[in-house]
Amino acid sequence: MDFPLPEPDLVCSKENELKRILFTLAFFAFSALSAQTLPDNGIDTKNSPDKTISDPKRKDWSFGYTLKFLSEQYFPAEFYRAKQRDSMDTDYSDLKDNRKNISALSFNYWLPDKNLKFEFSNQSILIGDAYYNESIIYTASQVYFDKVYLTPTQRRDTKLNAFFSFKESQFLQMEIGGGIRNIYKRRTAGRSSSVFEEEMQTFGPQLSFKAILNPSGDFRATLSADLFSTQGERSYKNDLLYSSGGNAYYQTYVTNPHTKGRFQGYEIDLSFGYRIWKNLVLNIGGNFINSWFDYDGFQDTVFTFSNSPTGPNAFPVYRGRYQETLKGFYLGLSAQF
Repeated sequence: MDFPLPEPDLVCSKENELKRILFTLAFFAFSALSAQTLPDNGIDTKNSPDKTISDPKRKDWSFGYTLKFLSEQYFPAEFYRAKQRDSMDTDYSDLKDNRKNISALSFNYWLPDKNLKFEFSNQSILIGDAYYNESIIYTASQVYFDKVYLTPTQRRDTKLNAFFSFKESQFLQMEIGGGIRNIYKRRTAGRSSSVFEEEMQTFGPQLSFKAILNPSGDFRATLSADLFSTQGERSYKNDLLYSSGGNAYYQTYVTNPHTKGRFQGYEIDLSFGYRIWKNLVLNIGGNFINSWFDYDGFQDTVFTFSNSPTGPNAFPVYRGRYQETLKGFYLGLSAQF
C-alpha cells in the first residue's frame, strides 16, 4: 500500500539543498587551487606512453577523483508494477516530481606501471513526493481521475572496481575489470494510524568496461558500462488502522523473514571532457541505470481484523519482476594527481 504523506526525515529541505550547492562550489574551488599548486605526476596525457616512461618526475602511482552534479530521474519498480497490475481500461501518465539534483563522488587509485586501476563511486537519490495520474474508464461518458503518490523511496548505488588498462592505439585506451556493487533501497512512510517500511541491502558482482578516446591532449570522450547482479535480505513492516461504514479495521502483513530482494541490470555512462587546467578536466555527460527487480522467497500474507460480523480475513500477496530505472545528465570535474 502506498501512502501519500512522506515521512518528514526523508524530505529534502531547502536548507539541505543549499548546503549541497555550497559544498559543490567549494569543491570546485579547491580543485582549481590544487591544480595550480600541486606538482604534476609526470604522466603527460598529451604524449604517448612511450615518451613518458623515462620521465624522472613520473610517479609509480596516481590518485584522482571525479565530482558529478547530476539532474537525475528515478522510476522505481513500484511505478511499473502499478501500471501492469490493473485492467486495460486504465490509462497512466508519466511519473512526475521524480527528478532530483544530486551529487555523486568517485575516487580512483592508478598504478600505471602495472596498468592497474582501482575505482570507488557512490550516488544516492531520494524521491519523496513523486506521483502519477491515472484515468479509469468505466463508460464512454464516465471516467474517474485519480492522483496517486508513491511511497517516499531512496536508492543508493555504491561500487568498487578493479580495472586492467591497455592501449589499443595512440588515441584509444581500454579498461576491463569488475568488482562488487551494493544497492540499498528503502521505502518508508507513516501517519498517526499507519506504519510502513521496506528496506533492502543487496550485494553482488559486476563486470565493467571503459573506452577512453583521447584524440588530443585536452579533449577526451569516455564510454563506460557495468553489468551487475545483487541480492540481499529484506525487512518489511506494514500496519494500518482505519474505519469504514461504522466498523474499525486493523490490517497487518505477515512476511517470510528469509525473503530477499534482487536487482539485475546494467549501467551506461557517456561523457565528454575538456582539460581546463593542468590536472583538471571539466566533464559533461549522461548516465542510464536499468535494472529488473524481484523477490526471492516472497510469501507475504495480509491479515485484516475488524469488529464486523465477518471476522478476520487473510489473503496472499503476489509480486512479479519489474523494471527499475535511473537516468539523467551531469556536469562534472575530474582531477588526477
